[in-house]
Amino acid sequence: MPTESQNIEFKESWRDEYQKWICGFVNAQGGTLYIGLRDNGDVCGVQDAKKLMEDIPNKVRDMMGILVDVNLKEKDGKSYLEIVTEAYPYPVSFRGKYYQRSGRMEEADLMDDNHGLLEKLRLYEGSYLKRAAALLFHPDPEKYVTGAFVKVGFFREGMDLVYQDEVHGNLFQQIVKLMDLLCTKYMKAIITYEGIQRIETLPMPREALREALLNACINKDYAEPSPIQIRVYENKLEIINGGVLPEGWTVETLLSSHRSMPYNPDIANAFFRAGEIEAWGRGIERIISACKNDGFSTPEFRYDASGIWTTFKFEYPERAMTQYEQEATTKSDQKATRKRPESDQSKQEDAIIKLLKENPYISRKEISGRLGLHDSSVKRRLASLQEKGAIKRVGPDKGGYWEVQQGF
Repeated sequence: MPTESQNIEFKESWRDEYQKWICGFVNAQGGTLYIGLRDNGDVCGVQDAKKLMEDIPNKVRDMMGILVDVNLKEKDGKSYLEIVTEAYPYPVSFRGKYYQRSGRMEEADLMDDNHGLLEKLRLYEGSYLKRAAALLFHPDPEKYVTGAFVKVGFFREGMDLVYQDEVHGNLFQQIVKLMDLLCTKYMKAIITYEGIQRIETLPMPREALREALLNACINKDYAEPSPIQIRVYENKLEIINGGVLPEGWTVETLLSSHRSMPYNPDIANAFFRAGEIEAWGRGIERIISACKNDGFSTPEFRYDASGIWTTFKFEYPERAMTQYEQEATTKSDQKATRKRPESDQSKQEDAIIKLLKENPYISRKEISGRLGLHDSSVKRRLASLQEKGAIKRVGPDKGGYWEVQQGF
């Protein structure tokens, strides 16, 4: 029996208003509506199944002008219906409204109270909350789930730990905190400019990093007490997730087309309905696509006894490096042509005397800018020239001027 997803919906009984689900499937990628199934997929059965098999296609045709297939199914002696809807090439409305099945939470859903929202996210098991509810929404999920946090460390070659951080909070908070922490503290961005706009390019695409973090949270085995680990080096970033692949799956399975089997389907469903992930079963594909689209090499994936490893090698796309090198060359040329004397003290003092002769009212800040010297260096050179009797200050610091003595 399939599970509920973006294109599969379960209902215990038929109501005419459920045609809006069919309308949503038609305007999306198609889908299947089951009548006579509980939310967990158990068959509860449907009354008047044969009559509904005739009524439903007629009602859908009359209301929306489309055709659907209604199939009678049976399990454990109980009948239920399968309503299969194909996607249509043009928009279809139901009672004057156009519905589209996205699987996302609607604004009306978010206006519900906490209990209602958790119910809609299927986070209750009977009258008890599931573990996924604590992981997703409790401010301190570690109170209920050991190891529900992320450790981040920066290592030198040879596995020497330089510094580290721990990221706590619910899973939604962890993703936000990790993105900020990794992008600002653990990775170095090269800076380029397009006009006056500052462009920061990280050594790996942000979208790929975000997808990898979501993938780790969704597929971690939370019964295993060790946290997700992120190791950052000078040349790479590794995400080690203590997850378990479905039986018979390998890394090759992940890299090829495969059906969605998240280790934590309730967490995956919540992230999907919150708009954090696009679709189940495409996490690895989206990571690879994000890297290729931005000019990065694809990451490496490994699965062993310690879990699932995702390794990104640090590099900068050629387009960013080309612009960065061009800007660096321009700055270097400007620095080389700047009127900065050699670091020899006497040469610097001669240059200062020349400027004072040209403009006795020149300020120390202007001298620093003209010669490319630090303000403290200019101050020392002026004091030295005064001690030698080469220059004399006439008047106050503000409003006075410099007088170069004869012979200099």
